[in-house]
Amino acid sequence: VIRLTNLGIREVDKETLEASEAYGATPLQKLTTVQIPLSLPTIFAGVNQTIMMALAMVVIASMIGVKGLGVPILRAISNQYLALGLMNGLAIVALAIIFDRITQEYGRRIQKHRDPQKKITNLHLTQMTKIELKNVYKIFGHSPSKILPMVEQGGTKEAILEETGHTIGLNNVSLSIQEGETFVCMGLSGSGKSTLIRHINRLIEPTSGEVSVEGTDVTKLDKKQLIEFRRHKMSMVFQRFGLFPHKTVIENVAYGLQVQKISLEERNKTAMEKIEAVGLIGFEHQYPSQLSGGMQQRVGLARALATNTDIMLIDEAFSALDPLIRSDMQKQLLDLQSELKKTIVFITHDLDESLRLGDHIGILEGGRLVQVGTPIDIVMNPADDYVEAFVKDVNRVKIIKAKAIMTSSEEFHNKGVQNPNTIRVNEDTFIEEFLPQVCCLATTVEVIDNSGDIRGYITENELSKILTKSQIADHNQAAQQN
Repeated sequence: VIRLTNLGIREVDKETLEASEAYGATPLQKLTTVQIPLSLPTIFAGVNQTIMMALAMVVIASMIGVKGLGVPILRAISNQYLALGLMNGLAIVALAIIFDRITQEYGRRIQKHRDPQKKITNLHLTQMTKIELKNVYKIFGHSPSKILPMVEQGGTKEAILEETGHTIGLNNVSLSIQEGETFVCMGLSGSGKSTLIRHINRLIEPTSGEVSVEGTDVTKLDKKQLIEFRRHKMSMVFQRFGLFPHKTVIENVAYGLQVQKISLEERNKTAMEKIEAVGLIGFEHQYPSQLSGGMQQRVGLARALATNTDIMLIDEAFSALDPLIRSDMQKQLLDLQSELKKTIVFITHDLDESLRLGDHIGILEGGRLVQVGTPIDIVMNPADDYVEAFVKDVNRVKIIKAKAIMTSSEEFHNKGVQNPNTIRVNEDTFIEEFLPQVCCLATTVEVIDNSGDIRGYITENELSKILTKSQIADHNQAAQQN
């Protein structure tokens, strides 16, 4: 039983355990609410085997004359009471079958809810630095501190791996993320994106450097302080959902509140509000395995919203979804962000997704941060060949928002532009949505926020710069296709 219990605990999915830790579960809470419940099938397999072995020993004992349950069988056989011997023998067999059925059925009931897919593979707010990384290094291997000087002296990821067997996760990364913005970190597989985001809530410890949240160095928090920090300061959405397969939707959404020891009534009330916010009313008592991939990710998003933290970490949460569902989830996130104005760190390898969602974008290559800028900075002024390869075929009007190219009210009025044709668009509207109106009527665009206040203006001058490069990109893309 002990051996199989230990095996079951060790086989619990890593991302599921990370989800428990990310929401501030103590080691005991993680054990009792996640590890043991998910290990029950193997625990009961151990109980089953133990019972079968015990009953087998009874039969063996009866054959060699040891006192116990087998004595009546031995006595009946010795005195040729075949009926009595058969009856006692059948009683032992029946007892074995009953115990076997009970333990196996209970194990099946637990197992059926385990997720079969778990192995699938607004910047105008007051600006304040919310998250800051300073000279962060992460080296994976048995002696990272010994390898650090080699990395600091310019050793490449490939050379370090070949010479030492160590892997560079992050290489001297420094960045600042402002309050209320969506910061998107993107790059190819192995560039260090997921490693970076796990440094912010310290699911991964840095080899060197400082990670600060609201001025507090997260790397210096003790265990108790770290648990409180995770509970109240940030939430996380995972690439493969990170849901607890033995818990219902409402139990998953309320998990962060459960580890905070919020009352059942209060946490269920909050959970239902967030379930409604992501459009899952009616599914609150379903298990993750009964939901589609898109619905499971909505549960993950609702769980992140339920704790009402200032910061949300989202690790490639939409990458496993079908294109239509993915687009819908992106829109839902944009709608929620326009209302909640949280600080979001979003990880993706998809450029279109990063340009659509991000206020600022950071691009990683081999653990190095090669460029940080607004979407228009990244698209119009790539820092090197690596970034340029990402953006060369981008149709800019589809992914650049009005607020990215507008001029300030002061600059607009100083130019003395006179145009009787004026339209109003929201600052988060993509250029392609209002471009036909501007082209047909030579219109000036007033860019407004959600309150209807004018934030800036777009004239033909701003649009011409974007359109020129967009047409070049479209021409190149068409030529490649032909």
